[in-house]
Amino acid sequence: MITDSSAILFRVDGNASIGFGHLMRAIALAEILKEKYSCHFLLRKDSFSAIVPSYFNYDLIPECNDPKSEINWIRENYTAKKHIIVLDGYDFDEKYQVDLKNAGYSIVYIDDFASFKQVADVVINHAIGIDELAYKKREYTKLFLGSKYTLLRKSFLDARFIQLPKREEMDTVFVCIGGADPEDISLKVVQSLLRFENITEINLVLGGGYKHEESLLFYEKYTTVKVHRDLNELEMIATMRQCAFAVVPASTISYELNSIGMPIICGYFVGNQKLIYNGLVNAQLVYGIGNISKLGIDEISDFILNFLTKVDYEKFRKNQLEHFQHPVQDNLLEIIKSIC
Repeated sequence: MITDSSAILFRVDGNASIGFGHLMRAIALAEILKEKYSCHFLLRKDSFSAIVPSYFNYDLIPECNDPKSEINWIRENYTAKKHIIVLDGYDFDEKYQVDLKNAGYSIVYIDDFASFKQVADVVINHAIGIDELAYKKREYTKLFLGSKYTLLRKSFLDARFIQLPKREEMDTVFVCIGGADPEDISLKVVQSLLRFENITEINLVLGGGYKHEESLLFYEKYTTVKVHRDLNELEMIATMRQCAFAVVPASTISYELNSIGMPIICGYFVGNQKLIYNGLVNAQLVYGIGNISKLGIDEISDFILNFLTKVDYEKFRKNQLEHFQHPVQDNLLEIIKSIC
């Protein structure tokens, strides 16, 4: 039994190599839990710790040769009797979870892949339409699947109830491909959008991991392109609300946009986004364009043209209201309470 003085440890990483999605989801959950529980982050030294809000504490884990050494360090510093551990990342596989479980910890695993047998007490996967049969798990493992458990930052949860007004002109666009965007998908999306004379403003949001200097010089040539760097969540919402539609991957950003009623062109570029992508497309929440990393500028332009001229945006908005108005905070708090 975890005591009232217990803390929740978030073992997660985020950097230019693996992206910031895992870290952002963990922060979103911590934001919901912080009124009831003490939340503390455990990060590797190469993680972009500046993303973690200042009101959360974090420790940098020393260099470890193997997962068991890391778990021993955790056990020496944070007793299992007083700590629940939340994991988000693909390094925390079945073996890691077994070792952590053997050390006495209750485990929550945030997932988006269903790629290995789960040993955690609780698995949260907010992909829409995923079936429990997709999972191999221990008998005691509880699954919490779908948009009822959407991991959004608190400001976005609050913003769900202030839907965007219907826009007559689709002339302003929001683009965000992720905190790092190693393939520089942002560039070819912007180049595609620049072909449309009716698009008067492209709001391009870049994260701290974006390192493509030549592309930044390219954006400076166009007054249509407004580059935003390292926005906080309130600034992000304000920028979104200035736009009529968005082009984003099937990551947390697609859920944030769905929550405020934005028409979305959506693709994916890594395998772990496909589950969320398929759910969004099948639920008719986004206009899907497939693997965006394999698309050229002409192909992306064709998709945008089809979206602007043939798509029923109101159908998306109706479905968004259905999927993103759940009492998410209460649902997630109940999950944690169930294992305390």
